[in-house]
Amino acid sequence: MKKIWYLCFILMFVLVNAAPAYAATNEMKLYVQKVVQPGDQQAYHGAKFEPKIGSYLGVYAEGDPVVHNVNTGEPFYFEGIPKLTGKKHAMYMVYERYGSMEFNHYKTHFDRAKKLNVSMQIALEPYEGIEQVKDDSYLHNFAKQAADSGIPIFLRFANEMNDPGSRWGKDPKLYVEKFRLVARVMHKEAPNVAMCWSPNDWPFGPATQWYPGDEYVDWVGVSSYPPYLANGKSKHNTKFSDRIKPIYDAYASRKPIYLSEGAPIQNVEFTTTDVSWVAAKDLKEFYDELPRRFPAVKAVCYWDNEETWGAARRCLLSGNYNILNAYKKAIASPYFLSEMNTNSPVIYVDLGHSALPPVAAKTQRISAYVGNQRLDTAKVVYYVNGKYAAEVVGSPYEAALDLSAFAGKTITIKADAYDSANKISASVSQKVKMAP
Repeated sequence: MKKIWYLCFILMFVLVNAAPAYAATNEMKLYVQKVVQPGDQQAYHGAKFEPKIGSYLGVYAEGDPVVHNVNTGEPFYFEGIPKLTGKKHAMYMVYERYGSMEFNHYKTHFDRAKKLNVSMQIALEPYEGIEQVKDDSYLHNFAKQAADSGIPIFLRFANEMNDPGSRWGKDPKLYVEKFRLVARVMHKEAPNVAMCWSPNDWPFGPATQWYPGDEYVDWVGVSSYPPYLANGKSKHNTKFSDRIKPIYDAYASRKPIYLSEGAPIQNVEFTTTDVSWVAAKDLKEFYDELPRRFPAVKAVCYWDNEETWGAARRCLLSGNYNILNAYKKAIASPYFLSEMNTNSPVIYVDLGHSALPPVAAKTQRISAYVGNQRLDTAKVVYYVNGKYAAEVVGSPYEAALDLSAFAGKTITIKADAYDSANKISASVSQKVKMAP
């Protein structure tokens, strides 16, 4: 009996003492900010309208009454969004029904877009089923009007086809056939149109059976709306940035990726319970992580809207201070582009990348990615060669580290991430070669 009690005691001792090590198993990476030099590019595919470095800032905001009046057009969200968020956006979005709405249904939008040097994303949806798509006058007239608009068009045809409730994705083979038809017409008759293939992030996976092929797809998008339970945790236990990872991993080596629409939901689904505090944190981390983890994401379109039916998704920017404040901070980075055909002046490079050249011995801006799915990272503490260097609260956990004393040396930068209980949840140690 004593022997059994003794073994149980030993087991408990091991488990208790192993807890800190177990807690620190989250992935963590360090990045250094660098000024872009002429000729630099990152995850660049040469696709239509693709920036060599950076991500176009986009939004759908026709449902936000603070920035857009659907009846009078005053205010109009192309101007209202910059006033609300403090930054011009490069992409705006509308929805059109295939067959019943011609391209010029939103001609007022397109004319404004041309004056402002912005692009339009059009979600073209065949609500009568994919069978209605034919090589007919409607399709060719749509292409002609698109070409005549003279603006960059991101045509998101028959999006979210992998969703079980999709009206046009039930037959993947037929879907591919019809997507290819639309792509052939647009590529031939409307050179200002980029064909965008955009599945839903749920169910998780690359949605390969619906993929039309590289020849027909210019950009790959993904829709993502992270839902939360009342305890603040994700319903699917996956934070916003991780939800796009399956699509990114499958296609980013071949195509530019973009968030075609999405936002963290501010309420518990089917209820009015507010969880905007965790949605705001998830939102900020999403935008902070894109330039670091996902450099092939070349556009991001926030869904500034509110649905009062079904799951009652609340995603308004204007309706919640926490969300709006998080969004303002997130998009302030020069990495997010306000104009078409521009590039970011800064780039974020993984300190652990094997091809990283020696780092200049001066004050460097070092930031961190912490893969905590519980969104429970409170702060990151930095050390240089074992000595305390900085403590930072809030994503992207960026610190200005003075490395001027280490010219020509190899140093070790260590970072510990702490959760809300002040326990280390992740840690990384990186050797960095400094320039002479």
